[in-house]
Amino acid sequence: MKKNIYPFEKMELGYNLNEMTPYIEKEIMDLHYNKHYNGYIVALNAIVEKLSKAQSMTATELIENVESFPKNSQKDILFNAGGIVNHELFLSNIAPPNGKVSENAEVMKLRDEFSACAKKLQGSGWVAIVSYATELRVISFANHETLPCDCGKVVLMIDVWEHAYYLQYKNDRAKFVDEFFSIINWEEVNKRIDAKNCNCCKS
Repeated sequence: MKKNIYPFEKMELGYNLNEMTPYIEKEIMDLHYNKHYNGYIVALNAIVEKLSKAQSMTATELIENVESFPKNSQKDILFNAGGIVNHELFLSNIAPPNGKVSENAEVMKLRDEFSACAKKLQGSGWVAIVSYATELRVISFANHETLPCDCGKVVLMIDVWEHAYYLQYKNDRAKFVDEFFSIINWEEVNKRIDAKNCNCCKS
């Protein structure tokens, strides 16, 4: 697989932006994919363009090596690279419902904990179910914090920044979180659980 390095490009989706309706309306998906996610790519490209040694690194590698770059660029690298990594995990773990792949029972055991964490997370951020060596855990991330590659695999992730739901659900984040379970890409979730390597390293 070709490494996603500078110049960074948007990942291709396995679905059309209108196919998440009614759970996520097309306007939100378009805003999310073509404005917010793309905005992080544009911003990171502008930063990396000026840092020659960064141009062979993936977004994840930029995060892991951020202290090797000038201090005045570190905060922006973390924010934009983190936005890319987390959005790619989120956008690939949703899919139009088709009923062809059964829910993962181990993941569903954590549904209540995952949902409660996503509903009460203060401010902006992400909530994930993470696979460790012997168990699954629910983890939250503020803003665009990411999971270090040596700390497990993200199995399922939800974006609870307001841009992910506000146009449709207004301030009812809880309803958005509940509806999220109707569009989980269970095939992708199962692949992540079975994978030997961490998935964040692809980005």
